[in-house]
Amino acid sequence: MFALLSLITIIKYFRSKFLTILMSILVLIMIPFTLASRKHYSIDVLTSCYIVPIMYEILWMKFPDVCTRCHMKKRYGLEFQRNPNSENSEDSFILIVGDKVYGVSIDQLPNDFREEVRPKKLNR
Repeated sequence: MFALLSLITIIKYFRSKFLTILMSILVLIMIPFTLASRKHYSIDVLTSCYIVPIMYEILWMKFPDVCTRCHMKKRYGLEFQRNPNSENSEDSFILIVGDKVYGVSIDQLPNDFREEVRPKKLNR
């Protein structure tokens, strides 16, 4: 159950397709070993394979992630902006905390700002 919960969290938050596929394969390999060790009945393992994702989604709907620009600024005083002096897309974002300015990568941006600035894929 813990491995499946970890896998769902990795799929939701991590951007790496390689890591997602690797973890999925490892969890699928772990299921027969769990059954072979005779620590759980097969019905326990199969039930957890569909109950854990359902509970994860229900809790996600009840308590959503509030990692937004507005929330971060209001609660922590963190302000994310585009860097007006940068032409490179890698370091084109800054974080302002009080009077200090830090460079921020696109992976460290709040969810709403990341989706707003991410280049749109062309439909061909």
